[in-house]
Amino acid sequence: MRKKIRNQLKVFIILVIVFFSSLSVWGEGQAYEKKDRLFLEQKMDGVPLLPYLSVIQDESGKKTFPEILKIFDRGESEKISQNSLGYSKSAIWVRLRTENLKDKTIEWILEIDYALLDFVDLYVGRNSSSASNFSGDLREFGSRPLEHRNFAYPFTDEPGAKREIYFRIASSSSILLPFLAFSKNEFSEHAFEEQLALGLYYGSMLIMVVYNLFLLFSTRDKSYLYYLFYI
Repeated sequence: MRKKIRNQLKVFIILVIVFFSSLSVWGEGQAYEKKDRLFLEQKMDGVPLLPYLSVIQDESGKKTFPEILKIFDRGESEKISQNSLGYSKSAIWVRLRTENLKDKTIEWILEIDYALLDFVDLYVGRNSSSASNFSGDLREFGSRPLEHRNFAYPFTDEPGAKREIYFRIASSSSILLPFLAFSKNEFSEHAFEEQLALGLYYGSMLIMVVYNLFLLFSTRDKSYLYYLFYI
């Protein structure tokens, strides 16, 4: 009897392992599924845009926007399966297509969740003669459309609207493309929670500095000074 129960338990455990393994494999496949465009939703809370991005690497760094459009139109762009492109001297052109199938206007934010990109130029639509925004960590903070530690761009799309968004990115640091989509309200909550977390972090660090300074001056123990340098 006990042997029978033990065997049944083994079978059950194996089935559970196979089930969760299949879920994991399915999830990985979904994560890397390439998609033509992002269909906007009324509520978007940090939707990863990697599956919707098309990329061209301009090794010369001198190609104009109309020249890049022709390369996209010839189907010579590539889909990427991870956010990191590593270190590159090339100019990276990124295209995102969106469409609003809802019957309401959608206000949303595109965030690039990586603040160390040197130059980020935004082109909206195919008829842009020049970039509509020039941002980057080597440019003035005031050049950003939204006051945010990352690069965040607001858009408003009417019902049925289709949009093409292009970025030209160049950086001496590693190039990461963690593009995220937020609806307007969700982005506000996200930014608030982010600022709160950063405030708590830096506040706790400041308290530790002040506390160790007090111990340093009261005990004359140099180990607290070394700890301050460590902090």
